Amino acid sequence: GSRIVTIADNPHGSPFYVAQIWSREGDWNCQLVAPGVVSDSTVAFNQKKRYVCLSLGDRVGIYGFDGQPTGSLSGPFGTAFRSLAISPDGERVAASFSDGTVRIWSESLKRHTANFVTRPDSLVIFSADGRRLLAATPEGPINQYAVHIDDLFRAAAARVDRAFTEDEITRYA
Repeated sequence: GSRIVTIADNPHGSPFYVAQIWSREGDWNCQLVAPGVVSDSTVAFNQKKRYVCLSLGDRVGIYGFDGQPTGSLSGPFGTAFRSLAISPDGERVAASFSDGTVRIWSESLKRHTANFVTRPDSLVIFSADGRRLLAATPEGPINQYAVHIDDLFRAAAARVDRAFTEDEITRYA
């Protein structure tokens, strides 16, 4: 990548830590407006280099490379962040939380768009094509969730045990 995020002690005291974006050459770009950042915050860049995600204890902040927030994902009060994934095309950010819910943020819509109920200890990643969200559990099973609505139609069609009506064919083809 062409950018680096550092998290360091704040010499001014408050907040205790600051997150900054630097170029690969060592030039300072900006400081992220990231209250709640800690020294071991999770950092992830999207592959298209449009934004960076940063865990902030109970939420995930999504920032443009100017340091300004463009979105966030969080759970109810008292919920802690668990894991983070960015889809291969950079369109979606998934964050799992201790309430057993994975929340999805859309880059194009700049907002939270979906939830998937998993387990409180699930770790998430997107499939290579970005069409499925995979949630791994400590025991080993990996649950799959369709991210694209057309995948849900195909799965539903496979479960129908009768011929489709003309109206269904027109609406769902």
